[in-house]
Amino acid sequence: MLHEFEAFIFTDPTRCTWVFSDAPDAIAALEQHRAGVSSPEEINEDPTTAPSKRILQAYPRYQKTFHGPLAVLEIGLPAIRASCPHFHQWLSNLEALA
Repeated sequence: MLHEFEAFIFTDPTRCTWVFSDAPDAIAALEQHRAGVSSPEEINEDPTTAPSKRILQAYPRYQKTFHGPLAVLEIGLPAIRASCPHFHQWLSNLEALA
């Protein structure tokens, strides 16, 4: 992973609808951000546009330690690894050590 944990949420925001259920427009906003890059890992051109900042803009009630893990669990590790090549490589390196 190149930047912050929240990049994983951009793997598939549509899988997080129940996490952001009280803000239906949030998913569409997150999908728009994802559409502009080839990988969620690329979302971070500036400190003001980091993944967490984009999520907070779409969903002001976002809590990193509560919503983040729930969303990532819903998306699942296989989908995240498929969309985030740097993260996948890092995990593969760790797995090779075992």
